[in-house]
Parts: sequence; structure tokens; C-alpha cells
Amino acid sequence: MSVPDAGVCALCGTPLVADGERCRMCGMVVGIGPGRRSPFTRGAMWATIGSLLAIYVVVLLLVVVLN
Repeated sequence: MSVPDAGVCALCGTPLVADGERCRMCGMVVGIGPGRRSPFTRGAMWATIGSLLAIYVVVLLLVVVLN
């Protein structure tokens, strides 16, 4: 019995099966690729940048105070 084809993997070009969540060859998630909205929103990006900047400033202040 043959498994229905669901297209090809966007990363490696391997034929995909209809009920698979990942590519059998490279492991890429099938739903990721052109036409899908990015999970990294503008708000999440700025929150990450702000958090990293805050950590950097705290570490910088600790270095200045302890020296």
C-alpha cells in the first residue's frame, strides 16, 4: 500500500508523506517554509533585545563597581 505524497521538503527536497510532521531525511518541520507566518513577532524581538541589553548593563555595572 502506497502512502500519499504531500509535496517535497523545502530544505532538502525529499518527498513528504501526508501524515508526517517532519521530513524523514533532514527532520525539518513540514509546516515551516514560504507562506507561513514567522513565530518571531516584532514585539518578541524587542523584548529579547531589551532583556539582553538589561543583562548587559547590569553585568557592566557589576564590573565597574567591583573593580
